[in-house]
Amino acid sequence: MRIARSNRRAQLLTLAAVAFVSLFIGLIIGSGFGSTTTAVGSPAGAATSPPPFQDVGAGVFVTGSEAAFTDLRQTVCNLGQRRVADFNTPPLVQRDIWPGFVTNVNNPKVLAALGYPTAALTIVVDNPRTAAGMMVRHFRAINVRAKAIRGSVAGDDDRDLMFVRVAKGYLKAGLFVLRVRVDRLHKGPTPLPQSTPC
Repeated sequence: MRIARSNRRAQLLTLAAVAFVSLFIGLIIGSGFGSTTTAVGSPAGAATSPPPFQDVGAGVFVTGSEAAFTDLRQTVCNLGQRRVADFNTPPLVQRDIWPGFVTNVNNPKVLAALGYPTAALTIVVDNPRTAAGMMVRHFRAINVRAKAIRGSVAGDDDRDLMFVRVAKGYLKAGLFVLRVRVDRLHKGPTPLPQSTPC
C-alpha cells in the first residue's frame, strides 16, 4: 500500500514538473525572448520588429564624401555584411541601413542644423516627437544643453524621426536620433531583396 502511494506521489510530481517546464518554455517562445525591443515610453513590446529587422537602434556614421561613402559600402560588403535597405530622402544624398548601423553622406546644411555631428546614437521609440520632448526636459533638468530638431531638416517625416542635439561635453557626437522601427517608417526605406548584390 505504501509502495503504491509512493509511486502515485512520484507520478504526480513528475507530471507537475513537466507541466511547469512546458509552461515556462511556452512563455519564453510567446514573449519572443531574445528578439524583441521595447520602445522608450511605450507599452512592453510596442517597438518589437518582425523579421528581417532586429531593430534595436543603431549607430549612425557620416562619411566625408560621396567617394568615401561608396568605398565604405564596398569595404563593409567585403567583410561579409549585407545592406538591409537604401534610405534616401533629399536633402540627404545617400543613406544605407546595415544590420546594427547606418552610413550616410550628409548635405552641409543638414550637418550645420544638427551641430556638425560625425556620428549619432539612434534609439527606437514609438512616438519620436513625444520622446524628443521627454529627452530635452530630462537634459535641461540636469543642466545639459539640449534642443529638439525636426526630422524634416534631413528630409524625414516628423512622425518617423526627430533629432535631439545635446552639448558635446555630454555626448561627443552631440546627437541622438529618435525614430520609429524601420517597418513603420512613413517615408522610406527601400528594402533590398535577398538577391541584391551587396
